[in-house]
Amino acid sequence: MMEILTIPLVWDFQFDRTMIVPALFIVAAVFMLRSARRRSRQGGTTREEARRQIPSLREQMDVRANLEKLLLDLQELSRQINGHIDTRFCKLEVLLKDADEKIRRLEALNSGAAAPRAAEQETDPVKQMIYKLADAGKSPVEIAREVNKNTGEVELILSLRRSRNGPKKIDYRID
Repeated sequence: MMEILTIPLVWDFQFDRTMIVPALFIVAAVFMLRSARRRSRQGGTTREEARRQIPSLREQMDVRANLEKLLLDLQELSRQINGHIDTRFCKLEVLLKDADEKIRRLEALNSGAAAPRAAEQETDPVKQMIYKLADAGKSPVEIAREVNKNTGEVELILSLRRSRNGPKKIDYRID
């Protein structure tokens, strides 16, 4: 007998889960190839676009490098300026301390020297006479005539007396 070979006309497909992942990869690859063909027909490939953008990218990179260099230079300059300011501030503090010390010395010398000057003024008979006449209410012109001195000299003596004694206190009380 002869056996007859039968060829099945319908492929018996059994659902196998291991076939899903490769099938998805195949579908994705086909989709990507078709979209790449469409793009190439419409405006060129992405490589051509990248080649066209290279000069502008280089310019951007140059600008960025220049900005970074300027930023570093600015930071260095600010450090130098801060150093100069700190140095000058320290020098100023030293000068202020020296000035304060000199002021203290001068005040000490003035306090010691003020007493002898006051004694000298009191022993001068012309100045004593000028002071008495001024206290009596006479004007500098009248005082100058009486003591036989210039008016300017009398005014100077009286102004020096006022500056040493300080300003006169005026009593504004109403009784």
